[in-house]
Amino acid sequence: MKQFLILIALLLLNLHTTHLKAETTETKKEIKFTKKPMSKKSAAGLEISFEVNAYTDVTITIENEQGKIIRHLVSGMLGKNPPKPLKANSLSQNIIWDGKADFGLPTTGATKVRVALGLGTKFEKVLAEDRQNLGVIIRAVTTDKKGNVYVLSKFGADIVNWSSSTLTMLDRNGKYVKTILPFPAGMKKKDLGNLTTIELKGKTSPIVHNISRRSFYPNFTPPRKGGMAIVDDVILITLGGASYRSKLHIGAIKTDSSIPWKSFEGPKMLKKGALGNIVKRMNTHICVSSDKKWLYFSNVDKSPAVYRIDLPGRSKFEVFFGDEKTAGSGNNQLGDMPSGLALDGKGNLLIADRKNNRILQVKESDASFIKSAPAQSPATIACDSKTGAIYYIQIKKGRYLPFIKLKSIDDPKELGQIPLLQSGHSRYPTRFALDNSDSNNIFWVAGNSYDLIRMEEISSGKFIKKTVTNKNFGTAAFVGVETDKFNDQAYFRFLKTKYIRHNEKNNKTDIVSFGRGGSTGTVIVPGGNNKIYGLAWPGGLYSWDAKGKPIAWKTPKAMPADFAGAKSYKESVYNTFAPVCMVFMTHTLGIRPRDKRTFVFSRNHKKYDRSTKALYEILPSGKVSQTPIIWNASDVVVGPRFDFQGNIYIAEAIKPKDQFVPEEYKKFIGDVKKGTKFPFGSPKNAIANMYSSIIKFSPKGGELEFSKVSYGNAVNPTQWKNTKRDPNHKAQDVLFYKDAYGVFPAKVYGADWIKMGISHLEYFYCNCESTRFDVDAFGRVWYPDLGAYRVVTLDTNGNKIMEFGEYGNKDSITADGKLVTGKIPFAWLAGVGVTDRFAYMGDSMNRRALSVRLTYKAEETCSAK
Repeated sequence: MKQFLILIALLLLNLHTTHLKAETTETKKEIKFTKKPMSKKSAAGLEISFEVNAYTDVTITIENEQGKIIRHLVSGMLGKNPPKPLKANSLSQNIIWDGKADFGLPTTGATKVRVALGLGTKFEKVLAEDRQNLGVIIRAVTTDKKGNVYVLSKFGADIVNWSSSTLTMLDRNGKYVKTILPFPAGMKKKDLGNLTTIELKGKTSPIVHNISRRSFYPNFTPPRKGGMAIVDDVILITLGGASYRSKLHIGAIKTDSSIPWKSFEGPKMLKKGALGNIVKRMNTHICVSSDKKWLYFSNVDKSPAVYRIDLPGRSKFEVFFGDEKTAGSGNNQLGDMPSGLALDGKGNLLIADRKNNRILQVKESDASFIKSAPAQSPATIACDSKTGAIYYIQIKKGRYLPFIKLKSIDDPKELGQIPLLQSGHSRYPTRFALDNSDSNNIFWVAGNSYDLIRMEEISSGKFIKKTVTNKNFGTAAFVGVETDKFNDQAYFRFLKTKYIRHNEKNNKTDIVSFGRGGSTGTVIVPGGNNKIYGLAWPGGLYSWDAKGKPIAWKTPKAMPADFAGAKSYKESVYNTFAPVCMVFMTHTLGIRPRDKRTFVFSRNHKKYDRSTKALYEILPSGKVSQTPIIWNASDVVVGPRFDFQGNIYIAEAIKPKDQFVPEEYKKFIGDVKKGTKFPFGSPKNAIANMYSSIIKFSPKGGELEFSKVSYGNAVNPTQWKNTKRDPNHKAQDVLFYKDAYGVFPAKVYGADWIKMGISHLEYFYCNCESTRFDVDAFGRVWYPDLGAYRVVTLDTNGNKIMEFGEYGNKDSITADGKLVTGKIPFAWLAGVGVTDRFAYMGDSMNRRALSVRLTYKAEETCSAK
């Protein structure tokens, strides 16, 4: 009997496997019509019939004479659970059109029915990019013996603690050559040392290590002004300084983006006493020794000493010169933290001793003092090994810092100077690097803004300056992607209140500004009525016309005076109607397409904390409905989005129990259950935290229910004590991951469906940035999956239709806008928006906005009359 049961089980397994193979083979068939669309009038309306050869997605529209869609009938996957009115489990379909346009409006001029199969995309173009815009802040710069320039610069949406860096190579004239970090598409795992990566679509791709640092590399938190040096073809970067949790490391990456010495970051270097265990190193200097065996390091935690670190091991950290506990003005002492370091080409190290207004010369062999030269408050220094000339920046009060040339350490006569603008904070003074690879010395000067200046010494002490970078498109983060589906326009935010706007009708792009916004700017939603609505810190609601001119908006209770009235902003930050987390990306404003009604997620209480929000409607009178539609949403909720039927879609930091991370990451994360947690700063923690879900509610809305967590509250129960739960709302048990604190239970009530996959969106210590998803006229959901470098499309029933995209750095698209691999590349996918014909994406790490055209594998039309 036992053997018989085993045989039956094997037969059933074989049948199941055969069925799966057949189903897989069928989906790979060429998609086509077996019966082309036909239409005929019936008592119910116009009957549209067709048949296809395989289960695929189907899109049906009614168009007018100009080809404009006037009714979005349906778009979704055929099979078990297609959106209505598609028939389940059938390749043959009969659809009734009631003769009306979208929203039930009357229609005239309908001429044809279009049925399309197999939704796809084709790369259209880069809408905004400038390769000479290297980022908001130049953190570090160095040069090699060939005259190439390496620039470590900040990218991101201009939030200090939500930014990272890219490493770029320029030629001797300052023209962009390539991106070194992050690594290019096509790198082999073997060339990346022990860097944690993942295979996606057969290609080695990076894994996010730290969300708020936007990092694919471990401990990648460069100081605001950090040291960078090069030894042979290895670039050395100071790591540790941009986070209170960071430790000191020396990063190493080769000029071809491969990782030498097995490890990118090297061992962490901890030292008792002056260095401590947790430090901030925001203004460091480094210099490679003449024999290439040591890296000199200065400006550390108020220590009056120069340290050295062994190469390539990067594990020894010891005092080279000075006394880390005692400052002084003696020959073997330093007055305070030393600043710049440079070699003189004769086996000696030059040290900038700012406190004592001098530059010291010491032997590399034994750290013995040789001599000093007077120099007023020297910071960054360099020495021309050919002539012995010394160059340095003097620190002083005022807008300009003197860049000074001395003849030599032996004869410190000043030969000339030129003023350099001090941009940014004086604690992080302007840096420079010397290139003496040719007859004329070139100095690369980096302040605290966008500017990288090429300064050429045309004669002794005489210089000419030229800025080689620019500020085109500002931060070029291209966050806050929004589309106006009624006017066929797309918006990308690139600088506080400024947006790139692309108009599909004339294929032109312009810049428009929506004022106000305070230090963090404005987030907007197009209303579809030639009006733009926006939220500005700390929670004011505003409106503008299409040109950015303010339009008066009746002010709801407890809101600031409207922008058009130009009145002072009197309300307290904690008393405004809709406090939004710094408002830079976390977006809680929505416009319902069918009636242009405004909805906003708000806490609606005075206490400013991280407790939950509820979705309220702002009535046409300007008053706020007191009945929330969705309540107990977390602090990080993004939305609402609406389809043309009024259904509500939000992105929320919860996950179904069986969908904790995408399939590609399940093996990497391992088994997850209540209480599972991963170490802060680890790739596993980042992946577990960054993945969230899209939730669909009917127009009636619903509720979420979070459990308390140990760091901050996801819910304030007293806030909603007077709100009664709809007894018809069914509960679904879900999971909630709190950064490094683990997995907690939660519930969702009244949801039609929940689909995990949007990233990044997480409950974090500072919920200042997340991402944007979109819902089109069919109710198809388009969301970014940053962790897998793709955009995913679902139909309105939650069935996956397609995905597109793969990992690639800036060089995966050429300067003239051509794809290198034929695939659409993303590095830090900040959001997606969609119209009837195009999808739009912002990529913060690659600093560009791009579009793809929506395509279909097969299309046929028939009469709509």
